[in-house]
Amino acid sequence: MRYEELTIEGRNAVLEAFRSGKTIDKLFVLDGCQDGIVNTIKREARKQDTIINYVKKERLDQMSETGRHQGVIAVAGAYEYAELEDILGIIDDELMPEVKIQE
Repeated sequence: MRYEELTIEGRNAVLEAFRSGKTIDKLFVLDGCQDGIVNTIKREARKQDTIINYVKKERLDQMSETGRHQGVIAVAGAYEYAELEDILGIIDDELMPEVKIQE
């Protein structure tokens, strides 16, 4: 199995992620940015006890996958991907006799 983090970039996308209840582990904000929506994002982050890091634009540019971070990048909780073999390994004829795998 492998783990991946979800990176969310842009003011509206990050704010919507917080408001939808998505677990955000870290928030990276452009140092010195005091725009209204950025302050709203920081307030939402504090409500959820998210770690807020204030960084320079160069750091955000480096982290950005799209180049459109708008001064904020959120890193959502890692989630686990399962390989098909792992899922099939869980299925056992004694535990789940009604499930038959045909090749």
